[in-house]
Amino acid sequence: MPQTPREIVTAALQFSGPERLPRDLWTLPWGELHYPEAVAEMRRRFPSDFAGPPGVYRPSNRAQGEAHTPGIFVDDWGCTFENIQAGVIGEIRDPLVVDMADTSMVLPPYETLPEDIATAR
Repeated sequence: MPQTPREIVTAALQFSGPERLPRDLWTLPWGELHYPEAVAEMRRRFPSDFAGPPGVYRPSNRAQGEAHTPGIFVDDWGCTFENIQAGVIGEIRDPLVVDMADTSMVLPPYETLPEDIATAR
């Protein structure tokens, strides 16, 4: 009897000989924009062995713009990216840490944490 995706992942993590390596396909929106049929076919032929996490995190008040569209994007941490091509994430233009002394000034986006911590586990 074939192993279920859960059994494959568990066996791989325990080094107990899964029937094959666990798989997951991470794509950028660029692939979906330019090759939607090919991406769909890969996902059909090689389904993921992993489930996605629940959407329990709250939006950050620091985030601005869209990560995969041309223009300026600021992530949850406050790091600024400039993107010139749709479907990919841009280049960092304003890094949070320029010098190692800057690390003490980095403030994690605590506002994104769920009110009920148990939902994130």
